[in-house]
Amino acid sequence: MSTDIKPKAFEGEYPVSQKFWNYWPQMYKTNGGHHNGTDFAVPTGTPLLAIFDGWVSRIERWQLTGYGRMVVIRSADGRYEALYGHMSEIDDRLKPGDNVSLGQKIGKSGNSGQSTGAHLHLSVWKDGALMDPQMFLNQPALFREAEGVTIRPTRHRVVSGDTLSGLARAYLGSSARWPEIFAANADILKEPGTIRVGQELRIPDVLKTDTVEPETVKHTVARGETLSSIAQRYLGSAARWLEIYETNKMIVTNPSLIMAGMVLTIIIK
Repeated sequence: MSTDIKPKAFEGEYPVSQKFWNYWPQMYKTNGGHHNGTDFAVPTGTPLLAIFDGWVSRIERWQLTGYGRMVVIRSADGRYEALYGHMSEIDDRLKPGDNVSLGQKIGKSGNSGQSTGAHLHLSVWKDGALMDPQMFLNQPALFREAEGVTIRPTRHRVVSGDTLSGLARAYLGSSARWPEIFAANADILKEPGTIRVGQELRIPDVLKTDTVEPETVKHTVARGETLSSIAQRYLGSAARWLEIYETNKMIVTNPSLIMAGMVLTIIIK
């Protein structure tokens, strides 16, 4: 396999609209007000490409805030991770745990989430530390795996926003399987809600990823609950409330007005 191939994050040539680590505290609330990636002025609908061989560690199809629709991929050797934010579309066939190849189309650019205009936000981590995505894109891809190799991740380094249910959904196919990850890390985790950024967690039984079917549960709404709070409880992220709304449109006419006693169907996947 040639090692002189420079990775591309999107089809075509477009300029940088916001540089890595640019200081803008009014916009960036983490990293001391610094931009944790590079923004490219890519028009909506531009095909986005995997910048290394690896696998999909996270997908957000319904997220309405932050990075909006997003895909996170991790390199085959586990050293690199890339986040694609503000997408308009994600390949329908793509799911957490899938292998991807350098140059593979993963979706299209857009303007979803907290965004002031169409662009691609690209963040890159090396060994858990942020790096300048442009530096990465300007060096040859030296970590391509031989074709046909199956990549089975067995460890995950915790980043901001991770939860056990979210990791279970990404790695094991169902957020309901979070107790398996908790049990596999009982030596370092005392409570399910105490995972910390930087911890390296063991991921058990990854081979079940392709066989787990979505789980359907019934939930009776209690006083004071919202679709966001129910999504946080069952799906691991309050931002996934729209999934519950779409499933229950026949009885929920206004997502802001759910009534105590309603019985909602929750599809856990």
